[in-house]
Amino acid sequence: MAAADKNETRMIIVQVGDIEVGWIVDEANDVITVHQEEVESSPESAEKEGQSWVTGIIKHDQRLFNIIHAGAVLDKSVQGAPVH
Repeated sequence: MAAADKNETRMIIVQVGDIEVGWIVDEANDVITVHQEEVESSPESAEKEGQSWVTGIIKHDQRLFNIIHAGAVLDKSVQGAPVH
């Protein structure tokens, strides 16, 4: 089932500089507050696998979350986007 077909689908609005985009995600259950001291460095394997947009990780409630550099993700997606 595609993400857009599920009832749990949400849109996360991200602003990078003067660009505002919406990312469709499969689901979003909660918003958490994270303090800088809770952020760990991203694993070296992320950069080796071409995931330089992962800038850190957070362990919260026995779960692991990636911190994503929105600007880096947008740069990669814009580079491959057709020009109209």
